[in-house]
Amino acid sequence: MISKKDYERIIGKRIRYDVVLKSQTAAELIKKYKKGKLKILDIGSGHGLITFFLEKEWEYYGIDVDEERLRRSKKIKLKNVKFFLRDAENFNFKHKFDVILALDIIEHLGHPKKCIKLVSEHLDDDGIFIVSNPNKHGLWAFFFDSKNKTSKITTFIFNLNFVQNLLKKKKLMENWEDKYYKKGLHEHKHHWSPKEFAEMTKKYGLNLIEVLPRPVFSEGIGWLIKDYRRFQNLDSNLGRLFPQFATGWFLVFRKNHPYLA
Repeated sequence: MISKKDYERIIGKRIRYDVVLKSQTAAELIKKYKKGKLKILDIGSGHGLITFFLEKEWEYYGIDVDEERLRRSKKIKLKNVKFFLRDAENFNFKHKFDVILALDIIEHLGHPKKCIKLVSEHLDDDGIFIVSNPNKHGLWAFFFDSKNKTSKITTFIFNLNFVQNLLKKKKLMENWEDKYYKKGLHEHKHHWSPKEFAEMTKKYGLNLIEVLPRPVFSEGIGWLIKDYRRFQNLDSNLGRLFPQFATGWFLVFRKNHPYLA
C-alpha cells in the first residue's frame, strides 16, 4: 500500500478525502468476502485510487475511457497493477475475475444492462460484484444532480469566474480543466434504490448480499474539506443510522449461478 502523499506526487493531482474513503470502503468489502490471491477488475478506475489499499497478492486491472486519467494512473508503478483504455459497456478479457468493482460509474452509462451482462460474463462463479450508487434524495444529489432544480443554482454559482478564482486561490477545488468541472455537473442518467438495482441484476445471476449506506455529508461537501478524517467516522455512522439521507450505497452481489441469456 502506498501513502496518499506519494500517490499525489506520482499522479500530479491532489485527491479529496471523500474519494479516498470510498476506495478504502471498497477495499474493506473485498477483504470481508474474499481471501488470498485475487484477480480484481475495476470498471471506471479513474486515477486508480484504490491501489492505495491493494494487498500484495491481489492482481488489479483498471479500465476507463478517460485518456487523461489513464495517463495519470499509469504512472503508478506497482506490481500486479495494470490499466487499460476500455469502455464499461464494451470490454473483453480472456480470463475471469474474483472481484469486479463499479464505483459510481453505472449510473452514468447509457446502457447499464450491457455493463452488468459483461460483469456477469467476466465474474467467476461465487465471485463478488461491488457497486456504489448515489441516493437521489441524498445531499450530493440535492446540490449537484442534473435532474434536481437546486443543482441548477449550484452549477450557476460554481461557473461564475470570481467563484472559480476564489476556490482555486484557496485551494479548495483544483483542476477546473477536468471534464467534471467544465460541465459543472457529474451527470447521472439513472437512479435506482438498492431494491431496484438488485432486481435488475437478478437475471444476470447476481444476487444482493449486503447494502452498506455511505456517509450523509462528507461525500457531498468533501471537495471543500482538505482533511475531514476526524469527521468521517461520525458521518459514516450517521449514514448507517439514517440511510434515507445517505449520499448513496455500497451494494455487494455474489454470483451464484451462470448468466442465462
